[in-house]
Parts: sequence; structure tokens; C-alpha cells
Amino acid sequence: MTNGYLFREYLGAQSTGVRFSDVPVNPGVSFHHILAFAIDYTPVAQQPTPAPTNGVFSAFWDTANLSRADVAAIKAAHPNVSVMAGLGGDSVLDIVKVSFAPASVDSWVANAVASLSRLINEYGLDGVDVDYERFAAGVSVDTFVECVGRLLTRLKAAFPNITTSIAPFEDDTVQRYYRALWSRYSGVIDYVNFQFYGYGIAAAKELLRQNKLPGFFIWSADSSKQSTYKFTYETRAQEIVANH
Repeated sequence: MTNGYLFREYLGAQSTGVRFSDVPVNPGVSFHHILAFAIDYTPVAQQPTPAPTNGVFSAFWDTANLSRADVAAIKAAHPNVSVMAGLGGDSVLDIVKVSFAPASVDSWVANAVASLSRLINEYGLDGVDVDYERFAAGVSVDTFVECVGRLLTRLKAAFPNITTSIAPFEDDTVQRYYRALWSRYSGVIDYVNFQFYGYGIAAAKELLRQNKLPGFFIWSADSSKQSTYKFTYETRAQEIVANH
């Protein structure tokens, strides 16, 4: 039985061959694998430079090693595991930077609901994590707020049990967009994954001491797999929240 605290990790973005089964899972925490990423851009093979598709999302994670069958297998092996899709991210396979670039609110929302519903059903996903980090020229805060807010609202209505989250970080532009989203649509956002990159375990332990640490989020299983330290940080982070 889990203690209500959360561990989350992105995987699949860097094509290092990482599999769900590579990552240690502590049974005492709620564990969220987040597939990185579902992106509304054209596939790399279609043209020299991937381009925005106005809310038509496709799987850009390592689908060869993180397939529908793999999702089902890891959830069957570990009842405390859920699998989400991260939306957006930093880049399309390091070829171009991802920007939020809707043609209009209505068309983007319609396309996003349809394409993400297909991915949720196809892969048996348990939720989505919004991680847009850049915004195309001319895209207003209000446009972002309404696109993402309406998307999450409609996904929650269609899939009542899904988990939703947003992943802002310390950047003035990012903060302006995501604060407005939270202000208007916090009712359909279950978690805020604030990205404290570079702070390490020490910062987490201090937050834990202050009783302000509901969980851990790590980037990424791909990096851990190819590193010398492997999955040491995943193990330590889960031990911290499991023993909270």
C-alpha cells in the first residue's frame, strides 16, 4: 500500500533504449512513468524540419521499447504504477525546439482532444502532463490558457479517472503563462510539477524537513540508464518519500 506520496519520471525522449522494467519501483509510493513526449508536430521522417500540427498529437517517445504492451505489462507487474503522456517538451528529437503554436483556440482544442483521446485509448494511459516550454510569436497568454484549460476540462469529462499536471519552471515568460492557467483552471489540474533542476537531493531533504515535499519528479530515466550512477537517484528519491 502506498503512503499517498508521489514519484514521477520522464522516459523515452532520448532513445537510449530505456524500458519501464529498467527503473526500480518502490511499492510504498505512487509511481508515475511519464512518456516523453506526445507532440503536436509533424513526424521527423516527413520533411527536413518538423512543423506544428495545431493540436494533432503523435507519440514521439521511444515506441519500440515503450509500447502499448509494455505499458500494460508494467502496470500489471506493479499495481502502484501509472503511465502518463507528457505534452510538448523541449524539442522534437533535438532537431527543432517545440513551441506552442495553435491556429485558433477552437481548432487546437478539437484536434488535441481527438488525438490525445486516441493515444490514451491506444496505450492505456492514465493521464497527461503539460510541459510546453516555449510559445510561438503572437500566441497570447489567454490563448494558451483557454487551449490547455479547455483540453484538460474535456479530457477529464471523457476520462474521469485520468490524472492531469502542469510542469512550469523558473522563467518569467513560462511563469506568466502557467500562473494564468492555474488561476483560471486549477480545478482540472491535479498536480503542479515545479522543475527545480540543479538543486539535487539536498533541496528535497530540506523541503521534506519543512513538511513541504509531496513527491519527487526526476528527469530522466533515459539519462540514468546511460550514466555511471544508473538509477541511484530514482532509488534514493523513492526511499525519501516512501519513508515520509
